[in-house]
Amino acid sequence: MEASVTLKKVGKLVRDKTVLASLTFGVEKGSIVAFVGDNDAGKSTLLKVLAGLEKPEYGSVFIHGLDIVKRRNDIRHMIGFIPLEPDFDPWLTLEQ
Repeated sequence: MEASVTLKKVGKLVRDKTVLASLTFGVEKGSIVAFVGDNDAGKSTLLKVLAGLEKPEYGSVFIHGLDIVKRRNDIRHMIGFIPLEPDFDPWLTLEQ
């Protein structure tokens, strides 16, 4: 079966610290996945990369075979992401 989500050698730095290093895996359609780890293990960063909110430093992320960096607008409707703590200015208006 083809993977709905595929990561190939994905790496991500946060403030010059390697958070994700050559991460490679696939998730088949219909699967349920949990990311478990200590604080600062990279779980939130991984989810932000998967949601297209942050770009990986290297490697590729595919959603249904589409590159998340190159085809971001084509796959935005396929992704839902609700962070525990909102990452926006609470004083912004809806228009902003």
